[in-house]
Amino acid sequence: MTLIGMDTVVVRNPDLPAAPVDDDLIILDVARGHYVGLDAIGREIWDGLAAPIALADLCARLSRRFNASLDTIAQDVTVFIRELLDQGLISIQAESGAMR
Repeated sequence: MTLIGMDTVVVRNPDLPAAPVDDDLIILDVARGHYVGLDAIGREIWDGLAAPIALADLCARLSRRFNASLDTIAQDVTVFIRELLDQGLISIQAESGAMR
């Protein structure tokens, strides 16, 4: 299992076409023959992954944006990042030393 911590740097796969549908986003993974739908918050996270970013920085940005606890955001975002990673939609640019 890949370690994911707040110092892990991740980035979305730039080769995946995505299209907005209202506030949501549909990502097409042609290579695997499926698509992924993201709600408005998932879309906000996806947009934040356009360039490599440390999870700590992404979570801080989302915490300010949604006026939510950093701990809560960090827990939820880490789970979501793991799901995106497992689906091959993002990649890790730098490994973390701590598991979350």
